[in-house]
Amino acid sequence: MHPNEIDSINQPWHIGARNDWPELISIINKGLDAVTEAEKKSLHKKWLGEDEQRRIQLTEEEKRFIDAHPRIKIHMEEDYIPFSFVRGGELKGYSIDFAELIAKKLGVEFVYLTKQSWNEAISKLKSKEIDVIGQMINTEKRRRYTLFTDTYMKYYTGISVKIENAHLNTLEALEGKKLAIINGYAIEDVVKKHYPMIEIFNCDDNYSCLNEVSQGKVDAFLSTYTVMQYLISEHDLFQMTTFSINDNPLFAETKEAFGIRNDWPLFHSAMQKAINDIEVDEKQRIFKKWFGLAKQAKPKIQLTHEEKAFLENHPIIKVSNEMDWPPFDFVIGKEPKGYSIDLIKMIAERIGIKLEFINGYTWNELFEKFKKKEIDIVHPVYHISYRERVGLFSKTIFVGRNVYVTQAESPKIRSIEDLKEKIVAVVKGWATEKFLKDEYPEIELLLTNNLVESLKAISMGQAYATIEMDAVAGYYLIKEMRTDLKINGWFKEFDIRRDNKLYYLIRKDWPILQQIFIKAQESIKPQELAALQKSWFGASKDEKTQLQLIQEEKEKDRVRVVFSDEEQAYLDRKGVIKFSVDPFWPPFEYIDEKGQFRGIMKDYLHLFHEISNIEFKLMPTNSWKETLELVRTKKCDLIPQIAPTPEREAAVKRYRSFVKKGLSESGLPDLSGGGLVRSACDWTELKAIRKTDARIKGDERILGNSEFVVNVLNAPNEKFEEKYALKAGGYDFKYLFNTTSIQCTKYDSK
Repeated sequence: MHPNEIDSINQPWHIGARNDWPELISIINKGLDAVTEAEKKSLHKKWLGEDEQRRIQLTEEEKRFIDAHPRIKIHMEEDYIPFSFVRGGELKGYSIDFAELIAKKLGVEFVYLTKQSWNEAISKLKSKEIDVIGQMINTEKRRRYTLFTDTYMKYYTGISVKIENAHLNTLEALEGKKLAIINGYAIEDVVKKHYPMIEIFNCDDNYSCLNEVSQGKVDAFLSTYTVMQYLISEHDLFQMTTFSINDNPLFAETKEAFGIRNDWPLFHSAMQKAINDIEVDEKQRIFKKWFGLAKQAKPKIQLTHEEKAFLENHPIIKVSNEMDWPPFDFVIGKEPKGYSIDLIKMIAERIGIKLEFINGYTWNELFEKFKKKEIDIVHPVYHISYRERVGLFSKTIFVGRNVYVTQAESPKIRSIEDLKEKIVAVVKGWATEKFLKDEYPEIELLLTNNLVESLKAISMGQAYATIEMDAVAGYYLIKEMRTDLKINGWFKEFDIRRDNKLYYLIRKDWPILQQIFIKAQESIKPQELAALQKSWFGASKDEKTQLQLIQEEKEKDRVRVVFSDEEQAYLDRKGVIKFSVDPFWPPFEYIDEKGQFRGIMKDYLHLFHEISNIEFKLMPTNSWKETLELVRTKKCDLIPQIAPTPEREAAVKRYRSFVKKGLSESGLPDLSGGGLVRSACDWTELKAIRKTDARIKGDERILGNSEFVVNVLNAPNEKFEEKYALKAGGYDFKYLFNTTSIQCTKYDSK
């Protein structure tokens, strides 16, 4: 059965491989495991479109509930800028955009209610007069009457005061003072429990509370930092200022979710499925739209007394700065530049320290200074065991891939074996130097001081190749316009056997700085890191370069496939994996009018290549029947997409059972020779049969009598002969359409 004879969208897809090569299917399964969910969603979105309701797998009960409740009443605050607010009679904001994504995926309409106060909204949720509250903190008290989704937004809490009261910037400082809190907010319970000396004043909304502070009726207002910043700016409350209190462990980070009436568990489960289905790029687009508009509070990390004491005694940290390793660490003029420079500045800002960059030296010289404690942090470095003796590693700062760089006309390097008896240029003291000396001593090394020298050696023919991280090599080739050189393969032996991540390395005698550093790294949000990476590893839209292709197709924590010795030996022996496809099955797999392989399976195979460096070669056919025949005759290795059928699986199961039963008799003389000979017992039996009119069926792949062989061969029941006979005669959908159109035209003309 061909996949297009079934429901192709909902049927599980499989890759079919030759049954005599178990290593191949093991390799393909590892490749499938390494493809991320985000990549799968991206491919499906590209080729199958955005049928949102179809992509969310709702139960029949959930579908019936939604059909019965097409309009959902949801409360959103009208002055909770930038999350939800009214301008020009229109409700807008981050929460509104997020809710509309959910509504689209579920096929419902959200009716927004904004006129009630927060306390009134809570009461109406309890009485089932409204169905959902769009911004709600999950507390034990509220769980008695509310079903909560997972968190969909996070923010920091802040205190707003008049500028002359700037000293009242913590809750401890507000003891004995009057603090405004919106009536019904969850933070009120926290303040009452932990700061009973603070007098609480309730008001209905954010703007009312800010007014109370600006008029001097209360001393401070406790609410969402970003909201207060927006309102102060919008209403020209210049006499006021706001402080983040995220260093207070009770208010480190506030998380909000959708709160749903507790008698609607089916809608709760459906809504959660819709939230889970929102892709990362959709979330980032909304976040950028609303939070690029206001300056966010710089998060401060929580430090112990011991950590604070250390930083007071070491207010300036000395950090290495290479001269020429862009885009990570380099110098323009006298100014340190690069991804890892900007990242360590971000970390230092969170910690509250100053950095002194030490440059003007080679890498080896910088590392020697580090070992002598003349430098406190060196970066970026690979995790190598001997470095553990002199330093402490931070968390990962970048995941890369090491590649070969050669002259542009050089053939593709498939493995390190291709470099034997050749000269490889490597920078002195780098991890690649030690790796090659230890693992491949037969390769001759040309030691250089930096990558520029290595590239020059290749251009002049003094070395055949150099090895560098993809982002660095791509950056150099782009910026220096080196069309005579190219990235020429993945140095997989290094990345598979060694850690291919980059780190900061901190003085061995300063473990307390290491723990502070890790705290600061963990406080950096994914969107902050993504923005920093984009600024250094992105490329302009009109510049289709190697760096752009490398970075766009690779995720930060790309899983690399590690093959067993047997699997790697198989790949080395094979070199190229041959495959065939159905030439007429868009959008899954097809051959276009220019003879090019297209479809979702082409993109999957491209991902496999990126993950594993496996080379795939298409064996073209004219039909699905021809494709299957290539696999049967072992002329190709796999079919990228095939649907299992009960008949096919039953046939395979029966055959395996038959073979297993015969294994115990494998040494008998009548089990030698081809399949037909073995099935007939021996040549004597075959000769006797030839003298009669009897006809028996045999197949060299199948051990069994004539009836069994016929059953096995017929079991898959592949009914494609008639279909492709019609196609071969020119009777396809296009023919049917044209013929029908002509007949209809004739009929109309009468």
